[in-house]
Amino acid sequence: MTYRDVNTEKYAFLLARGTHSGELKRFFTESQKQLILKQAKVQNLPSGRDNRIKVLSERLPRSTDGIVQTWFSANLNMTDLLPVEEVLSDLALYEEMGESIPEDREKILARSALVHLFVEAPSAELIEFLRRRPGEQSLRPNFVAEAATSSLQAPAADTVADDRKSGSARNDQIAALVSALLMGDELAIDEALAPLPQPLQTFVNALTSAKGGDIEQATALEETFDVQSKEAGLIHRAVALARHKPGKVDAVAAGLRINVPQQLEQIEPQVLDVVGIYSAQTEKVVFLKPIGLVVNERVFRLTFEDRARLFPESGDVMSYREAGRHLPRPGELARWIVEERDAPGGKTRFHYVREPSHIVEVFNVPFPSSTPDEVRAHIKQLSSQKPTTSPHRLFALADGVVVAPPRNIDPKRDESYEQPWQSWGSLDAWLFEGRQYALGVPQLPSSHLDLSPLEAAFKKLIKNIGEEQKLLFTKNQLRELGQLIRARDGGDVALRAKRVAEAIDRIRFDVEAVDELLPILIKRDEIEARVEKIVGARVEERLKEKASIVSEIEAAKGRHSELQRESKDLERRINKQRSEIQATVRDTFAKAIQDGVASLAQAEVIKHLTSPGFSAQPVPPALPAMAREASEPTHLSDINVSVIEEALSRSQGVAQLVKLGLGRRRSEVLVEALSVLGRSGVCLVLRGVDARQHAKVLGRIDSDTCAVVEVPMGLTSAFPVAKAIKCAPGLKSLVIHNADLSPLDVYAAPVFDQLIEMSLSEEMVSLRVVLSCSAGDMALPIPPFVKRCGVFVDVDQHWDERDRSLEELDEKDIPLMKAMIGKISRELEALEPTIRRSLESLIVRSFAQGAG
Repeated sequence: MTYRDVNTEKYAFLLARGTHSGELKRFFTESQKQLILKQAKVQNLPSGRDNRIKVLSERLPRSTDGIVQTWFSANLNMTDLLPVEEVLSDLALYEEMGESIPEDREKILARSALVHLFVEAPSAELIEFLRRRPGEQSLRPNFVAEAATSSLQAPAADTVADDRKSGSARNDQIAALVSALLMGDELAIDEALAPLPQPLQTFVNALTSAKGGDIEQATALEETFDVQSKEAGLIHRAVALARHKPGKVDAVAAGLRINVPQQLEQIEPQVLDVVGIYSAQTEKVVFLKPIGLVVNERVFRLTFEDRARLFPESGDVMSYREAGRHLPRPGELARWIVEERDAPGGKTRFHYVREPSHIVEVFNVPFPSSTPDEVRAHIKQLSSQKPTTSPHRLFALADGVVVAPPRNIDPKRDESYEQPWQSWGSLDAWLFEGRQYALGVPQLPSSHLDLSPLEAAFKKLIKNIGEEQKLLFTKNQLRELGQLIRARDGGDVALRAKRVAEAIDRIRFDVEAVDELLPILIKRDEIEARVEKIVGARVEERLKEKASIVSEIEAAKGRHSELQRESKDLERRINKQRSEIQATVRDTFAKAIQDGVASLAQAEVIKHLTSPGFSAQPVPPALPAMAREASEPTHLSDINVSVIEEALSRSQGVAQLVKLGLGRRRSEVLVEALSVLGRSGVCLVLRGVDARQHAKVLGRIDSDTCAVVEVPMGLTSAFPVAKAIKCAPGLKSLVIHNADLSPLDVYAAPVFDQLIEMSLSEEMVSLRVVLSCSAGDMALPIPPFVKRCGVFVDVDQHWDERDRSLEELDEKDIPLMKAMIGKISRELEALEPTIRRSLESLIVRSFAQGAG
């Protein structure tokens, strides 16, 4: 019978996934007398996790339901409890779909289901679901089937006879038990007792109880034996010894010791040293819900009533955020010392004072320390499946050794195992919501454990051995190398040297065996025929593969020729269309200029006629159009020019570019590009949403005098720009905004003429030119002439990714003038390799895309 008549398999699944072995052991220890009074056959407590689950799910009578419900409702707690509706829907969905539940989700669902099951009035829907038999895809775990084959009763006579026949297996079991007893490893003792006969389990439990100071429990177990038996005499002697030496005989037991927090029991601590779980957070404050209280390094469990009494009103404690201090995230635990303070703005009155130690989760690894490769692989898998922001982690190995990675090391990375890991022979851990936590990492390791891969260990050990060996190792060299490695037994490398030497021995023995076996085998006719058959088959396969590859190459050649013909036809059509489009644009633009000039002339005449001082005067002869433009510019030619005399340093310029949204790395590359292009007589053309702002910042960097020109639409004379340059003596930088709203090759001709002259000269270039393009609907296409003198950068695209270098480009792919590209190459040679690669990528991208 099971608790509330729920299905045995589902009940066993929930107990296996939702409880810790320490919790189950504590239930039977604390409830044994009450269970016996309700006719439960637990005079001999079950040993091992599987047996305890089997007794709970199959052996306890219905009369014990009240005892089970009372104990688990008081001791099985969970802070982030899932609603019963969510638990039911998830479990039913996984069962219906026949899919396995992810490990982390499985534990949360199982523990939440148990908490809801053990309340006084559980949900009727939950009880109904748990009473139904599982479908074909059963949730039944593997251990249930295994546990069903074992019996908790005393072995029968035929079983004893079989055990005597299997002496070797029994010797292994006894050896494991003796080892666990000598080391004092409670978990190992529990596991070693599980397969042994029940009288032997009871005998060992009685001795360990006496050794631990539990006289009452040892005496009760003694009464299950015959008074005249050898076992009863030995237990009586151990009890008598324990009475004269109260307390535990061994001060420190080995291995991982699991402790379960006890109830607080009216303790009034002087210092509030709390263990809590993340509750909530704001921009400045993190809240913690206390679930335990540390008193003299012992943890006591806090109930809801304890929290209401110690931390009234809110039941939480709080801490302000501090730079450099790790604060708990959702699902994480922390240990804080808190004190009461005034809380004018909220209900939480207990504030963080200090953190005595970190709360470190302990993960179980089912491999001993003698198998470093398996331990390393399992830890890497655990670290990938259960990522955490906590800077500390502990791993408990199967033989009781506890290890921790070096500080600031990520266990998911292979190089993390090249350093020795800290290790301890014993550690205290506390159970919180079914998970194991230690109150900090021990200060000093008792030893170190080498978990490095064999290849890494080999490289380290032979670094200074045999450096003169340039050829492949022979058998004799392998033997000598093994002897040399064995001789290096200093400190942490001893175990590593042994592992490598054994691997070398295996390699040497395998080579020797193959060398002796091959001459014998090759003489047999059937083996020779088999070898020839295999070789012939492989040769035939390779010939078929070769024929297939040749046919694919021929097909690819034909396709390549076809694509080349199509490409040439497409290029001819594009060139024809380009010529037609250019002619149409020239005609349209010329007509627009004529219409615009006529409109402006009419406007000037009307303005003059309507002016107050107008009088009929003889009209002087009209000057020719070219003479008027040279003598006095029209209103359209009076463009807006501003001169900025406040320079920016390189660091200030980079900072302002970063504020505009350009990354720091790209900002530094763009500033360096401006410097290199300026010294080479090449203008920088910027495109993008924020091109204006970027151009203005770049123009001011290391420039005492920077002229900023606003180009209007329809500017068809070079006079305004030439006038702007002459009006700013000592000009170092020229920034032209909206450069593509008017024809660049017309109004900016003096600028490009000056750049070309400076690039052809051997003297230092004195003027840097930065253009920003609007690239809107009214923008004109960039003339081919400008592409010969400028590098184009779109600030909205990723132009700093690795691309081809300048040396890898053909001359036909480089639109810049030879004099300019020569100066750029010399400037790049003087830069650091990293920044040079980034600048080359920027320039190459400009040739491929920016000028398109």
